[in-house]
Amino acid sequence: MSIRIQLQDARSVYTNLDFIRGKAILSLTRDEEITAVNVKLEGESSSRLEGEPEIPFGFSGRRRRREETAIETEVHKVLYKAITVFPTPKSQLAQRNGVFAFQPGQHEFPFEFKLPFNNSCDVFRPVVLTIGGRPMQAPATTDRHIKRALPPTLHAFEDQADIRYYVKATVVRQAFYKENFRTESHFPFFPIEPPRPPPNRMETYARRQHQFTPILDLSATAKSPSKSPTIPRKGSGPASPSNTSPSSPLAPLHICIESRLPDPAIITCNEPMPLRILITKLNDSPATVYLQSLQIELLATTLVRAHHLRRENSTSTVLISKSNMRIRLSEKDKVMEIDKAWWNRIPLPNTVAPSFEICNITRSYHVLVQIGLTHGLEDKKFVSFMNLFLSPFFINIPTD
Repeated sequence: MSIRIQLQDARSVYTNLDFIRGKAILSLTRDEEITAVNVKLEGESSSRLEGEPEIPFGFSGRRRRREETAIETEVHKVLYKAITVFPTPKSQLAQRNGVFAFQPGQHEFPFEFKLPFNNSCDVFRPVVLTIGGRPMQAPATTDRHIKRALPPTLHAFEDQADIRYYVKATVVRQAFYKENFRTESHFPFFPIEPPRPPPNRMETYARRQHQFTPILDLSATAKSPSKSPTIPRKGSGPASPSNTSPSSPLAPLHICIESRLPDPAIITCNEPMPLRILITKLNDSPATVYLQSLQIELLATTLVRAHHLRRENSTSTVLISKSNMRIRLSEKDKVMEIDKAWWNRIPLPNTVAPSFEICNITRSYHVLVQIGLTHGLEDKKFVSFMNLFLSPFFINIPTD
């Protein structure tokens, strides 16, 4: 006996509200007695972390002896649908006490599911099994459940976090000494974007002010005739300011840098990032501002939870990295905007997974903008580097 699942018009990626159609094919080489054939559509989110166990205080008030390490596993059923494809009201096979006799050959049972939009995470009680006389407890869930959109398929961080979707078929046999045959067919899933609010003119921004080191003005010294330095005599008063300070500092350049994204901050794979970078002069310093370097980086943070254990995993994607640019920014305008042509032709890679939040796994994104600015007069320049973080935002994965 064997059973397999054959999907109809199988796709490379499934999304919300798609139909999954197919058939469970049962192959028999001899007569068999079968009670039922069930097909399930399941989605499972599991996390597995290693760390110190959580041990409560004992009755004596002393802490129990700690073990070196413990592995905590947390499993949530984010999707669960089940149907019985056999028997059906139209079944014509002879039965006896709810058992149907099947002849050798190939038998097909069609099925159809519709992928929902939100998850259906319920509280599952742990199942205790006995193997070889020793109790084995299945991974349990917690009381923390979140009603959100279905998360995407995920396999990362050395099996610390795993989200998988599959169709499972089970052949149920009545005799207790005969095992039930099962098979699974996995498929990738990526959710669609939730409805966006109407467009507006608001923006999400990160802002930082910076004041450069004062610059010495040597122009006054160049225009005045040079004089030999005066050596103060013993017992004389302090030297005059004109002799000790031939140059005077100019007003230090004070600027404000902003990086902006549309609100709500949503970017789409295969499209450039709608980012704006503004530099505002906050005083009337004569120093000129030059753009020396620019780096835009996408930071992904995945928070994995397994009961009392928590772990953050970070990855980064560099969208643009330029140095030695030496671009002179406008001196007439108080508000200067960096040309978008440096990044608006670079699409976000389609390998970036969308943002999501479920019971035990959360993924969010930040944008890190690193700017190097040069300031000064024509004969002297100073370089300063600044980092700007944008708040968490969502990433949309387009699906056809």
